[in-house]
Amino acid sequence: MEAVDAMESVLAVGKVSAGRMLPLLIDISDVNVSAGARNHYLESRFVCAVALVGATNVDRVVAAWMRRGNDCPQRYFTDIDDAEAWLNGLERPPVAGHAPAVEPTPA
Repeated sequence: MEAVDAMESVLAVGKVSAGRMLPLLIDISDVNVSAGARNHYLESRFVCAVALVGATNVDRVVAAWMRRGNDCPQRYFTDIDDAEAWLNGLERPPVAGHAPAVEPTPA
């Protein structure tokens, strides 16, 4: 993955999410990430959390390298179901223009 690929993926996620900060699951198995791509992802805050899924020790190292210097909540997983459970358990930021859901007060 090169910097141009990272730029295109950030734009695509922005279109799909309509600009909302949503969680993202990425399977990094057998993916080579250039320094330019990593830097673009670090400079682009476009998701609220990232679950990185891999299968090898190399994937684990790539995930650690991707997380370094990033304050976005991220975790590495070897099982996609565990990654999805972690993402689903996180508190989601409110959607702009929408009031958060409020439980009705008993009368």
